[in-house]
Formats: sequence, C-alpha cells, structure tokens
Amino acid sequence: MNTSGKSQIGAHPRGRISPFLTTQLRAKGDSMLASWSAFDRTRDNGPNRIIRIAINMLLGQYLQMRNRAGARGLAAQLAAVDVFFSDVQTCSISALLHEPLVKRPDGIPATRASTRSAEELAKVILSGAA
Repeated sequence: MNTSGKSQIGAHPRGRISPFLTTQLRAKGDSMLASWSAFDRTRDNGPNRIIRIAINMLLGQYLQMRNRAGARGLAAQLAAVDVFFSDVQTCSISALLHEPLVKRPDGIPATRASTRSAEELAKVILSGAA
C-alpha cells in the first residue's frame, strides 16, 4: 500500500522512535520529548484503483442505458460510491495488474476482507466475465 511518511518531535510519540535524536533531546534537558516517525496509509493503492476503474466502467454503461428500468437509479448509486474514491487515481488496467496487491490479493490484511472481495469482483467486472 502507498504510504506517506512524517517525522516529528513531541511528548506523545506514534510509530518508530528515533533513539539517537531522542537521546540528544533528553541530553539537552527535554526529558519528556521523543523523536519519532510514522507512515500513514493512503487510499491511493492498487486495490482501490482497480475498484474505482470498475465502478467508473459500470457507471458509464448504466448512463448509456437511459431507457432501461432502474438504470438511472443504479447510475446514481455508482456515482455516489465513486465519491468515496475521489482520492484514488485512475490508470490503465494493464499497469494495475502488475501491482503486488492486485496480483496477489492474499497480501491484503484479513481485517480488510471486504477490500479483498471488492477487488476480486472488480477484476471479474473488468474482464467482461460478469
């Protein structure tokens, strides 16, 4: 997954403590401070990209079915779901298929089982087998 890193100095460390810098701070008399770095996960990762591409593909198809019963409602629901993926970039499907978590979704943590299922469904949709 993509991450963005940050380093900080504070009394409430989160993540990995930097022992050398923390020791320097404490030698200067700041016994409550620690230097630390952490990485925040971002939404812009392979599984979310492939899910967004599938959502956009379905949205395009339902928007073309104006005269079919229920198509307009489904298009509205897909557009509403796509808002949740606004931070996720789109790219070519062939480039995505080489990303590690798209290639091997078993690398997605068990706590994210819904992401794994959604990614598998997106791959089926994009392959045209759905």
